[in-house]
Formats: sequence, C-alpha cells, structure tokens
Amino acid sequence: MNSTKKELYLQLYDKADKLQKELDFCKWENGKCFRGRSCCSTCLHVTENGCSIKNLVCKLWRCSNIKLDENNINKIKEIFFEAKKLGLPLYARASIDEMLLENFEKTFPYTEAIFDEKIQTPIFFTKENTTN
Repeated sequence: MNSTKKELYLQLYDKADKLQKELDFCKWENGKCFRGRSCCSTCLHVTENGCSIKNLVCKLWRCSNIKLDENNINKIKEIFFEAKKLGLPLYARASIDEMLLENFEKTFPYTEAIFDEKIQTPIFFTKENTTN
C-alpha cells in the first residue's frame, strides 16, 4: 500500500512541479525569489542546489506576495484536493518516505497542511502553535 501511495504522491508532485515552473510563482533568479530571499531558508532539506526532496505541499505553497488569477488558483487547489481525496499525507518540509514512516505524525513538528481559502494557498503550523 505504501508504494502505491508513494507512486501517486510522486505523480501529483510532478504535476505540481510542472505547474510551478509554468507559472514561475517565485520568479527565481540566481537561487533567490523576487523578494530576494527564500521562504524555504529554515528547512533542513534545502541545500546549496535547492531542495533535496520532493514535497507536494511545498511545491504548491506560495507567499502572499504572489498573485494568481482564479484559473491558476484552481489548478493548485485541484492538485491539493486530489491528494487529500486519495488520502495522501500532506505535510510540508518532509519527504514522502519520511511521511510514510510509522508514527511520523506523532514526532513531526508541523501539522498536516490545510488549504486556506482566504489566502488561496496550502498552510501548516508548528504543533506548539496549535491547540488540541
């Protein structure tokens, strides 16, 4: 079952990667976005060559400075909610292999992502900032 989830996850990741490249969310130049910094700078998976993992939430996320039209927002939502419907794990800053580990949710410092309709992007929180 996990290999099937992994395959589905990677298919959706590839779809999101293609969309991100097509839309050029961050307008990357010389390893930095148009704001001059990377929102990923605190992630453990960032290397000098970019991200070392394939993460669907990270690929679909964009900062509030990125304005997209409704058609392109719907493309992002379609991928996000397809993953949700398939029961795929939607955590930022983790590889699919990490997410499929037993007890991952109990030890990972972030919540599973949700799609914030107000700002039109997936979001997540550190667990210490949530109430249970």
